[in-house]
Amino acid sequence: MAKKKKSKASNTKQTVKKNQAPTRPTPKAPASSGSWHPDFEIGVDKLDAQHELLFALVDKLYFLAEKNPDARDPQKKILAEIQDLSEIHFEEEEKLFYDLSYPQKHDHEKEHAQFLRAIESAKSEIRLGVPSILLLVRVLQGWILLHT
Repeated sequence: MAKKKKSKASNTKQTVKKNQAPTRPTPKAPASSGSWHPDFEIGVDKLDAQHELLFALVDKLYFLAEKNPDARDPQKKILAEIQDLSEIHFEEEEKLFYDLSYPQKHDHEKEHAQFLRAIESAKSEIRLGVPSILLLVRVLQGWILLHT
């Protein structure tokens, strides 16, 4: 059974078929901004909402770390939220890929595992007080941007 998807670029309905992942148009927003842009939508409402929330959480972590790098407890809390949401999101996204028989599902699962490892690394850096948390958050922002 195909799922309907709406493309923001053309404002028309598209169908997501077997062996095909939901796609999005090329983003119009600058990739360096790290902020969510509606052009990143893939047309699956639940996943789009999760992607947008992930962007917001990573941005929140970045600005907190930039403003107050010594605020370890709030950073840990936001990272835990990112991790929890990511795990839920990845599970739902991977189920969709299996339902659609998406051929690159295994590569995508590896990317998910890589992102979760980056979160664990960020948690360790916060625990150890390593000042490179801002760089790590930029890595997370970049990953999410390329992933959506």
